[in-house]
Amino acid sequence: MGAVILLAHGALLAQGDDAMNASEKSRIARILTPVAETEAKKQRAVEGLIRKYVADLKSAEIEVARSGDLEAVRAVRAEREAWEKGESAPGFDAAGKRVLAKVATLRKKLDAEIQALEKETQRLLEQEKAKAIRALDAMKVELTRATRIDAALELDKQIGELKSGSLDVARAAADQAGESGAGTLLSGDTTSKPSEATKGRPFVNSLGMRFVHLPRTKVLLCIWETRVRDFQAFVRESGYSWGEKPSFEQTPDDPVVMVSGDDAKAFCLWLSKKEGREYRLPTAEEWHAAAGEGPYPWGGEWPPPEGTENIAGEESKIGAARDPRALLAGYKDNHARTAPVGSYRANKGGFYDMGGNVCEWVNDWLAEADFRKRHDGGRELKVGELAEIQKGNGIRVAWGQGWHSSIRARSDHCSMMGGSANYRSDYCGFRCALAVSSR
Repeated sequence: MGAVILLAHGALLAQGDDAMNASEKSRIARILTPVAETEAKKQRAVEGLIRKYVADLKSAEIEVARSGDLEAVRAVRAEREAWEKGESAPGFDAAGKRVLAKVATLRKKLDAEIQALEKETQRLLEQEKAKAIRALDAMKVELTRATRIDAALELDKQIGELKSGSLDVARAAADQAGESGAGTLLSGDTTSKPSEATKGRPFVNSLGMRFVHLPRTKVLLCIWETRVRDFQAFVRESGYSWGEKPSFEQTPDDPVVMVSGDDAKAFCLWLSKKEGREYRLPTAEEWHAAAGEGPYPWGGEWPPPEGTENIAGEESKIGAARDPRALLAGYKDNHARTAPVGSYRANKGGFYDMGGNVCEWVNDWLAEADFRKRHDGGRELKVGELAEIQKGNGIRVAWGQGWHSSIRARSDHCSMMGGSANYRSDYCGFRCALAVSSR
Protein backbone atom coordinates (compact mmCIF):
# COMPACT_ATOMS: atom_id res chain seq x y z
CA MET A 1 0.00 0.00 0.00
CA GLY A 2 1.38 3.39 -0.94
CA ALA A 3 2.25 5.99 1.66
CA VAL A 4 -0.10 8.93 2.23
CA ILE A 5 1.17 12.42 1.52
CA LEU A 6 -0.29 15.86 2.26
CA LEU A 7 -0.88 18.01 -0.78
CA ALA A 8 -2.10 21.56 -1.32
CA HIS A 9 -4.34 22.93 1.43
CA GLY A 10 -5.09 19.65 3.13
CA ALA A 11 -5.88 17.37 0.18
CA LEU A 12 -4.81 13.77 0.92
CA LEU A 13 -3.79 11.44 -1.88
CA ALA A 14 -2.34 7.96 -1.96
CA GLN A 15 1.23 7.84 -3.29
CA GLY A 16 2.16 4.65 -5.10
CA ASP A 17 5.39 3.74 -6.80
CA ASP A 18 4.48 5.88 -9.81
CA ALA A 19 3.40 8.96 -7.87
CA MET A 20 4.82 12.31 -8.93
CA ASN A 21 8.49 12.90 -8.31
CA ALA A 22 10.09 16.18 -7.23
CA SER A 23 10.94 17.23 -10.78
CA GLU A 24 7.35 16.75 -11.95
CA LYS A 25 5.96 18.67 -8.98
CA SER A 26 8.38 21.47 -9.77
CA ARG A 27 7.14 21.47 -13.38
CA ILE A 28 3.54 21.75 -12.20
CA ALA A 29 4.51 24.56 -9.85
CA ARG A 30 6.04 26.53 -12.71
CA ILE A 31 2.91 26.02 -14.82
CA LEU A 32 0.56 27.14 -12.04
CA THR A 33 2.59 29.98 -10.54
CA PRO A 34 1.50 32.57 -13.19
CA VAL A 35 -2.12 31.97 -12.12
CA ALA A 36 -1.38 32.72 -8.48
CA GLU A 37 0.95 35.54 -9.52
CA THR A 38 -1.88 37.25 -11.41
CA GLU A 39 -4.06 37.22 -8.32
CA ALA A 40 -1.20 38.33 -6.05
CA LYS A 41 -0.26 41.17 -8.41
CA LYS A 42 -3.82 42.48 -8.18
CA GLN A 43 -3.71 42.28 -4.40
CA ARG A 44 -0.45 44.22 -4.29
CA ALA A 45 -1.96 46.88 -6.57
CA VAL A 46 -5.05 47.15 -4.34
CA GLU A 47 -2.84 47.49 -1.27
CA GLY A 48 -0.95 50.29 -3.00
CA LEU A 49 -4.19 52.12 -3.78
CA ILE A 50 -5.33 51.76 -0.17
CA ARG A 51 -2.02 53.06 1.17
CA LYS A 52 -2.36 56.14 -1.01
CA TYR A 53 -5.97 56.61 0.08
CA VAL A 54 -5.00 56.40 3.76
CA ALA A 55 -2.21 58.95 3.18
CA ASP A 56 -4.72 61.26 1.48
CA LEU A 57 -7.11 60.83 4.43
CA LYS A 58 -4.39 61.89 6.85
CA SER A 59 -3.91 65.09 4.88
CA ALA A 60 -7.67 65.61 4.65
CA GLU A 61 -8.05 65.14 8.41
CA ILE A 62 -5.68 68.03 9.05
CA GLU A 63 -7.46 70.16 6.45
CA VAL A 64 -10.87 69.42 7.96
CA ALA A 65 -9.59 70.13 11.47
CA ARG A 66 -8.61 73.62 10.39
CA SER A 67 -12.26 74.27 9.60
CA GLY A 68 -13.09 73.75 13.27
CA ASP A 69 -15.64 70.99 12.58
CA LEU A 70 -14.82 68.21 15.07
CA GLU A 71 -17.69 66.03 13.87
CA ALA A 72 -16.26 66.08 10.36
CA VAL A 73 -12.79 65.28 11.73
CA ARG A 74 -14.26 62.28 13.55
CA ALA A 75 -15.86 61.02 10.31
CA VAL A 76 -12.59 61.27 8.37
CA ARG A 77 -10.65 59.58 11.17
CA ALA A 78 -13.13 56.72 11.38
CA GLU A 79 -12.77 56.15 7.65
CA ARG A 80 -8.98 56.20 7.88
CA GLU A 81 -8.76 53.87 10.87
CA ALA A 82 -11.12 51.37 9.26
CA TRP A 83 -8.87 51.06 6.22
CA GLU A 84 -5.71 50.95 8.34
CA LYS A 85 -7.15 47.98 10.25
CA GLY A 86 -8.10 46.22 7.05
CA GLU A 87 -11.78 46.34 7.90
CA SER A 88 -14.47 46.57 5.26
CA ALA A 89 -15.72 50.15 5.31
CA PRO A 90 -19.04 51.30 3.78
CA GLY A 91 -18.98 54.01 1.16
CA PHE A 92 -18.05 57.39 2.58
CA ASP A 93 -21.02 59.76 2.77
CA ALA A 94 -20.38 63.50 2.77
CA ALA A 95 -23.83 63.94 4.37
CA GLY A 96 -24.28 67.34 2.76
CA LYS A 97 -21.10 68.78 4.33
CA ARG A 98 -19.08 70.72 1.82
CA VAL A 99 -15.97 70.21 3.93
CA LEU A 100 -16.23 66.42 3.43
CA ALA A 101 -16.95 66.50 -0.31
CA LYS A 102 -13.27 66.06 -1.14
CA VAL A 103 -13.07 62.90 0.99
CA ALA A 104 -16.17 61.48 -0.67
CA THR A 105 -14.58 62.10 -4.08
CA LEU A 106 -11.39 60.33 -2.98
CA ARG A 107 -13.40 57.33 -1.82
CA LYS A 108 -15.39 57.12 -5.07
CA LYS A 109 -12.13 57.17 -6.99
CA LEU A 110 -10.72 54.38 -4.82
CA ASP A 111 -13.84 52.24 -5.27
CA ALA A 112 -13.77 52.73 -9.03
CA GLU A 113 -10.07 51.84 -9.29
CA ILE A 114 -10.48 48.69 -7.19
CA GLN A 115 -13.48 47.63 -9.25
CA ALA A 116 -11.51 48.13 -12.47
CA LEU A 117 -8.63 46.09 -11.05
CA GLU A 118 -10.99 43.28 -10.10
CA LYS A 119 -12.45 43.21 -13.62
CA GLU A 120 -9.07 43.25 -15.36
CA THR A 121 -7.65 40.63 -12.99
CA GLN A 122 -10.57 38.32 -13.70
CA ARG A 123 -9.90 38.65 -17.43
CA LEU A 124 -6.19 37.91 -16.99
CA LEU A 125 -6.91 35.05 -14.59
CA GLU A 126 -9.11 33.34 -17.15
CA GLN A 127 -6.31 33.66 -19.72
CA GLU A 128 -3.65 32.28 -17.37
CA LYS A 129 -5.93 29.47 -16.17
CA ALA A 130 -6.65 28.44 -19.76
CA LYS A 131 -2.90 28.33 -20.54
CA ALA A 132 -2.19 26.35 -17.36
CA ILE A 133 -4.98 23.85 -18.02
CA ARG A 134 -3.72 23.23 -21.55
CA ALA A 135 -0.18 22.62 -20.28
CA LEU A 136 -1.37 20.40 -17.43
CA ASP A 137 -3.65 18.41 -19.75
CA ALA A 138 -0.68 17.76 -22.04
CA MET A 139 1.40 16.65 -19.07
CA LYS A 140 -1.43 14.36 -17.92
CA VAL A 141 -1.43 12.68 -21.33
CA GLU A 142 2.34 12.18 -21.07
CA LEU A 143 2.00 10.57 -17.65
CA THR A 144 -0.87 8.35 -18.78
CA ARG A 145 1.00 7.12 -21.85
CA ALA A 146 3.98 6.33 -19.64
CA THR A 147 1.57 4.26 -17.44
CA ARG A 148 2.21 6.67 -14.55
CA ILE A 149 -1.38 6.12 -13.42
CA ASP A 150 -1.14 7.44 -9.83
CA ALA A 151 0.69 10.54 -11.03
CA ALA A 152 -1.85 11.12 -13.81
CA LEU A 153 -4.77 10.78 -11.38
CA GLU A 154 -3.11 13.16 -8.94
CA LEU A 155 -2.62 15.73 -11.68
CA ASP A 156 -6.18 15.24 -12.96
CA LYS A 157 -7.52 16.16 -9.52
CA GLN A 158 -5.52 19.39 -9.52
CA ILE A 159 -6.78 20.23 -13.01
CA GLY A 160 -10.33 19.66 -11.77
CA GLU A 161 -9.82 22.07 -8.87
CA LEU A 162 -8.51 24.72 -11.22
CA LYS A 163 -11.41 24.25 -13.65
CA SER A 164 -13.91 24.55 -10.76
CA GLY A 165 -12.64 28.06 -10.05
CA SER A 166 -10.55 27.28 -6.96
CA LEU A 167 -7.13 28.92 -6.86
CA ASP A 168 -5.94 26.93 -3.84
CA VAL A 169 -3.92 24.53 -5.96
CA ALA A 170 -2.26 27.45 -7.80
CA ARG A 171 -1.41 29.23 -4.54
CA ALA A 172 0.07 26.05 -3.09
CA ALA A 173 2.08 25.50 -6.28
CA ALA A 174 3.49 29.03 -6.02
CA ASP A 175 4.45 28.35 -2.40
CA GLN A 176 6.15 25.11 -3.43
CA ALA A 177 8.03 26.89 -6.21
CA GLY A 178 9.34 29.39 -3.69
CA GLU A 179 10.50 26.67 -1.30
CA SER A 180 12.29 24.78 -4.07
CA GLY A 181 13.92 27.87 -5.63
CA ALA A 182 11.92 27.40 -8.80
CA GLY A 183 11.67 31.10 -9.49
CA THR A 184 8.33 32.14 -8.02
CA LEU A 185 7.71 35.87 -7.81
CA LEU A 186 5.55 35.52 -4.73
CA SER A 187 7.85 34.21 -2.02
CA GLY A 188 10.30 35.96 0.26
CA ASP A 189 10.80 39.53 1.41
CA THR A 190 11.11 42.18 -1.30
CA THR A 191 11.43 45.94 -1.60
CA SER A 192 9.97 48.57 -3.90
CA LYS A 193 13.12 50.73 -3.60
CA PRO A 194 16.16 49.75 -5.72
CA SER A 195 18.51 51.41 -3.24
CA GLU A 196 17.38 48.96 -0.54
CA ALA A 197 17.82 45.78 -2.61
CA THR A 198 19.97 42.98 -1.20
CA LYS A 199 20.46 39.32 -2.02
CA GLY A 200 17.92 38.40 0.63
CA ARG A 201 15.55 41.25 -0.19
CA PRO A 202 15.38 41.86 -3.94
CA PHE A 203 13.79 44.81 -5.67
CA VAL A 204 10.77 43.73 -7.75
CA ASN A 205 9.80 45.96 -10.67
CA SER A 206 6.48 46.42 -12.46
CA LEU A 207 6.99 43.28 -14.58
CA GLY A 208 7.86 41.09 -11.60
CA MET A 209 11.56 41.00 -12.50
CA ARG A 210 13.79 40.62 -9.43
CA PHE A 211 17.00 42.59 -8.95
CA VAL A 212 19.73 42.31 -6.32
CA HIS A 213 22.80 44.40 -5.65
CA LEU A 214 25.88 43.36 -7.57
CA PRO A 215 28.83 43.43 -5.12
CA ARG A 216 31.51 46.02 -5.75
CA THR A 217 29.43 47.78 -8.42
CA LYS A 218 26.89 50.58 -8.56
CA VAL A 219 24.18 48.54 -10.22
CA LEU A 220 21.51 45.97 -9.52
CA LEU A 221 21.31 42.92 -11.78
CA CYS A 222 18.26 40.80 -12.50
CA ILE A 223 18.63 37.41 -10.83
CA TRP A 224 17.38 35.68 -13.98
CA GLU A 225 17.21 36.19 -17.71
CA THR A 226 14.48 38.33 -19.27
CA ARG A 227 11.45 36.11 -19.75
CA VAL A 228 9.13 35.57 -22.68
CA ARG A 229 6.33 37.27 -20.69
CA ASP A 230 8.49 40.36 -20.05
CA PHE A 231 9.45 40.81 -23.70
CA GLN A 232 5.90 40.17 -24.90
CA ALA A 233 4.66 42.94 -22.58
CA PHE A 234 7.20 45.27 -24.21
CA VAL A 235 6.12 44.31 -27.75
CA ARG A 236 2.42 44.59 -26.86
CA GLU A 237 2.61 47.95 -25.08
CA SER A 238 5.17 49.68 -27.29
CA GLY A 239 4.17 48.33 -30.70
CA TYR A 240 7.78 47.23 -31.29
CA SER A 241 8.17 45.29 -34.53
CA TRP A 242 9.21 41.79 -33.48
CA GLY A 243 7.60 38.45 -34.19
CA GLU A 244 10.46 35.98 -33.95
CA LYS A 245 9.84 32.45 -32.67
CA PRO A 246 12.18 29.55 -31.98
CA SER A 247 11.55 26.10 -33.46
CA PHE A 248 10.52 24.75 -30.03
CA GLU A 249 7.74 25.61 -27.59
CA GLN A 250 8.39 27.91 -24.63
CA THR A 251 6.46 28.82 -21.50
CA PRO A 252 5.92 32.47 -20.50
CA ASP A 253 8.65 32.02 -17.86
CA ASP A 254 11.30 30.70 -20.26
CA PRO A 255 14.02 33.18 -21.26
CA VAL A 256 13.12 35.04 -24.42
CA VAL A 257 15.28 34.04 -27.40
CA MET A 258 15.50 35.16 -31.03
CA VAL A 259 16.32 38.65 -29.77
CA SER A 260 19.21 40.70 -31.09
CA GLY A 261 21.41 43.07 -29.16
CA ASP A 262 19.34 45.93 -30.58
CA ASP A 263 16.11 44.22 -29.47
CA ALA A 264 17.51 43.88 -25.96
CA LYS A 265 18.55 47.54 -25.84
CA ALA A 266 15.10 48.61 -27.08
CA PHE A 267 13.48 46.63 -24.28
CA CYS A 268 15.71 48.36 -21.71
CA LEU A 269 14.89 51.82 -23.10
CA TRP A 270 11.15 51.06 -23.02
CA LEU A 271 11.31 49.80 -19.45
CA SER A 272 13.34 52.86 -18.42
CA LYS A 273 10.65 55.20 -19.78
CA LYS A 274 7.86 53.07 -18.33
CA GLU A 275 9.23 53.19 -14.78
CA GLY A 276 11.35 56.34 -14.77
CA ARG A 277 14.46 54.31 -13.92
CA GLU A 278 17.69 53.52 -15.76
CA TYR A 279 17.66 49.99 -17.19
CA ARG A 280 20.36 48.74 -19.57
CA LEU A 281 22.33 45.68 -20.58
CA PRO A 282 25.12 44.79 -18.12
CA THR A 283 28.73 45.34 -19.11
CA ALA A 284 31.00 42.32 -19.50
CA GLU A 285 32.69 43.30 -16.23
CA GLU A 286 29.35 43.34 -14.41
CA TRP A 287 28.37 40.01 -15.94
CA HIS A 288 31.62 38.48 -14.69
CA ALA A 289 31.00 39.87 -11.22
CA ALA A 290 27.64 38.06 -11.18
CA ALA A 291 29.19 34.84 -12.53
CA GLY A 292 31.56 34.73 -9.56
CA GLU A 293 35.26 34.13 -9.05
CA GLY A 294 35.35 30.37 -9.69
CA PRO A 295 36.24 28.71 -12.98
CA TYR A 296 32.51 28.23 -13.59
CA PRO A 297 29.48 30.09 -12.21
CA TRP A 298 28.67 27.05 -10.02
CA GLY A 299 32.24 26.52 -8.76
CA GLY A 300 35.15 24.38 -9.91
CA GLU A 301 33.57 21.07 -10.88
CA TRP A 302 33.37 19.70 -14.41
CA PRO A 303 31.01 18.33 -15.51
CA PRO A 304 28.52 20.37 -13.48
CA PRO A 305 26.91 18.58 -10.51
CA GLU A 306 23.43 17.23 -11.27
CA GLY A 307 20.73 19.91 -11.22
CA THR A 308 23.22 22.76 -11.67
CA GLU A 309 22.57 24.13 -15.14
CA ASN A 310 20.53 23.60 -18.31
CA ILE A 311 23.14 22.65 -20.91
CA ALA A 312 23.35 20.10 -23.73
CA GLY A 313 23.21 16.80 -21.90
CA GLU A 314 21.76 13.49 -23.00
CA GLU A 315 18.22 14.90 -22.66
CA SER A 316 18.85 17.27 -25.60
CA LYS A 317 18.77 14.51 -28.22
CA ILE A 318 15.09 14.42 -29.19
CA GLY A 319 15.42 13.74 -32.91
CA ALA A 320 14.78 17.33 -33.98
CA ALA A 321 16.65 19.49 -36.46
CA ARG A 322 17.97 21.69 -33.66
CA ASP A 323 19.49 18.87 -31.61
CA PRO A 324 22.95 20.01 -30.42
CA ARG A 325 25.81 18.54 -32.43
CA ALA A 326 27.67 17.43 -29.33
CA LEU A 327 26.19 16.24 -26.03
CA LEU A 328 27.90 16.02 -22.67
CA ALA A 329 28.08 12.27 -22.03
CA GLY A 330 26.81 11.19 -18.63
CA TYR A 331 25.09 14.51 -17.90
CA LYS A 332 21.33 14.93 -17.97
CA ASP A 333 19.07 17.78 -16.90
CA ASN A 334 15.29 18.23 -17.09
CA HIS A 335 15.05 20.39 -20.22
CA ALA A 336 15.93 19.54 -23.82
CA ARG A 337 15.69 23.19 -24.86
CA THR A 338 15.13 26.32 -22.73
CA ALA A 339 13.90 26.03 -19.13
CA PRO A 340 11.76 28.41 -17.09
CA VAL A 341 14.10 30.87 -15.38
CA GLY A 342 15.10 29.82 -11.88
CA SER A 343 14.60 26.11 -12.58
CA TYR A 344 18.15 25.30 -11.52
CA ARG A 345 20.24 26.33 -8.55
CA ALA A 346 21.38 29.92 -8.10
CA ASN A 347 25.08 30.61 -7.67
CA LYS A 348 26.61 32.12 -4.52
CA GLY A 349 25.60 35.61 -5.62
CA GLY A 350 21.96 34.59 -5.96
CA PHE A 351 21.96 34.66 -9.79
CA TYR A 352 20.36 31.93 -11.89
CA ASP A 353 21.43 30.45 -15.24
CA MET A 354 24.81 32.16 -15.45
CA GLY A 355 26.28 29.03 -17.02
CA GLY A 356 23.30 27.60 -18.86
CA ASN A 357 19.83 28.06 -20.39
CA VAL A 358 20.78 30.84 -22.86
CA CYS A 359 23.80 32.96 -23.70
CA GLU A 360 23.35 36.59 -22.69
CA TRP A 361 23.98 39.79 -24.60
CA VAL A 362 26.05 42.41 -22.80
CA ASN A 363 26.59 46.08 -23.52
CA ASP A 364 30.13 45.68 -24.87
CA TRP A 365 31.44 45.49 -28.41
CA LEU A 366 34.51 43.40 -29.19
CA ALA A 367 37.81 45.07 -30.04
CA GLU A 368 40.65 43.35 -31.96
CA ALA A 369 42.78 42.85 -28.83
CA ASP A 370 39.87 41.30 -26.99
CA PHE A 371 39.06 39.10 -29.95
CA ARG A 372 42.62 37.72 -30.13
CA LYS A 373 42.63 37.13 -26.37
CA ARG A 374 39.37 35.17 -26.52
CA HIS A 375 40.55 33.21 -29.55
CA ASP A 376 43.84 32.36 -27.81
CA GLY A 377 41.75 31.14 -24.90
CA GLY A 378 40.35 28.35 -27.02
CA ARG A 379 37.36 29.89 -28.75
CA GLU A 380 36.75 28.64 -32.29
CA LEU A 381 37.41 31.27 -34.95
CA LYS A 382 34.40 32.17 -37.07
CA VAL A 383 35.13 32.99 -40.69
CA GLY A 384 35.48 36.68 -41.37
CA GLU A 385 35.02 37.92 -37.78
CA LEU A 386 38.50 39.36 -37.31
CA ALA A 387 38.36 40.93 -40.78
CA GLU A 388 35.06 42.62 -39.90
CA ILE A 389 36.50 44.01 -36.67
CA GLN A 390 39.56 45.34 -38.52
CA LYS A 391 37.22 47.11 -40.94
CA GLY A 392 35.60 48.87 -37.99
CA ASN A 393 32.47 46.75 -37.92
CA GLY A 394 31.61 45.92 -34.34
CA ILE A 395 30.96 42.45 -32.99
CA ARG A 396 28.48 42.40 -30.10
CA VAL A 397 29.38 40.03 -27.28
CA ALA A 398 27.31 37.43 -25.46
CA TRP A 399 28.49 35.50 -22.42
CA GLY A 400 27.69 32.24 -20.72
CA GLN A 401 26.50 28.93 -22.12
CA GLY A 402 23.07 27.87 -23.31
CA TRP A 403 20.93 24.78 -23.70
CA HIS A 404 22.71 24.07 -26.98
CA SER A 405 26.24 23.87 -25.57
CA SER A 406 28.22 21.08 -23.96
CA ILE A 407 31.66 22.68 -24.21
CA ARG A 408 33.79 23.26 -21.14
CA ALA A 409 33.40 27.07 -21.26
CA ARG A 410 34.88 28.90 -18.29
CA SER A 411 33.29 32.00 -16.77
CA ASP A 412 36.03 34.23 -18.17
CA HIS A 413 35.52 33.31 -21.83
CA CYS A 414 32.88 34.30 -24.34
CA SER A 415 30.51 31.54 -25.23
CA MET A 416 29.62 33.13 -28.58
CA MET A 417 29.68 36.40 -30.46
CA GLY A 418 27.04 37.63 -32.87
CA GLY A 419 28.19 39.21 -36.07
CA SER A 420 26.05 42.34 -35.75
CA ALA A 421 23.59 44.20 -33.58
CA ASN A 422 20.77 42.44 -35.44
CA TYR A 423 22.07 38.88 -35.02
CA ARG A 424 19.45 36.55 -33.49
CA SER A 425 19.52 32.92 -32.39
CA ASP A 426 17.38 30.46 -30.43
CA TYR A 427 20.06 30.09 -27.74
CA CYS A 428 20.73 33.76 -26.97
CA GLY A 429 18.79 36.09 -24.69
CA PHE A 430 19.68 38.75 -22.12
CA ARG A 431 19.26 39.95 -18.55
CA CYS A 432 18.89 43.54 -17.39
CA ALA A 433 20.95 45.79 -15.15
CA LEU A 434 19.49 48.70 -13.18
CA ALA A 435 21.32 51.77 -11.87
CA VAL A 436 21.36 51.76 -8.05
CA SER A 437 20.78 55.51 -8.06
CA SER A 438 17.33 54.92 -9.57
CA ARG A 439 14.55 55.90 -7.19
